[in-house]
Amino acid sequence: MGYFKSNRQTENSRNSNSTVVQKDKSNSSEKSSSSNSNSYSESSSSSEKEISDNSEKLSVSTLTNKQNAASILVYGALKADVPLFKGNYELSLKNSQLYVSLVKLNDDETEADETPILYELAPGQMDSSCGYKLGRNREVYFYSQVKDTPGFNRISATTQDEIVDYINSHHLVDKVNEIANNTVVNGE
Repeated sequence: MGYFKSNRQTENSRNSNSTVVQKDKSNSSEKSSSSNSNSYSESSSSSEKEISDNSEKLSVSTLTNKQNAASILVYGALKADVPLFKGNYELSLKNSQLYVSLVKLNDDETEADETPILYELAPGQMDSSCGYKLGRNREVYFYSQVKDTPGFNRISATTQDEIVDYINSHHLVDKVNEIANNTVVNGE
């Protein structure tokens, strides 16, 4: 009887030890899953941050026609320092709208490195007009037309990559998107 009693106590102590071990394991798994969920939440929030950071930048490959027009206007006004672009930029901010008119050109009005469309900005709203043509290799050519002078004259050139880099690095994406959201394109 004494043998059975001591054996039962040993079994009970083993069971209680194993229960303690199991509890410790469950606590550690709770801690582990808790720390896993924390690290998941940290990693998911950092990936969300990356996504939101990326969404705040413009990309040449995903520009809409309206974003392209707005970014060219902003670049022309602020970086290229073209007076007519500045005037149109200020006008678009004042009116909260940008008007773009697509003008299809004849071959004799188009340089070999350009597409045959002139994007005229704010046509008819100023004494002089400005616009741009797109090149065949993502070039952008700035044009102006002084009142009572026939035709547009090329005044400078850059690339869409340079424009997008400038907009992104000078934190002008919101301004471009604000203008783009209120852009009306005639002739599309």
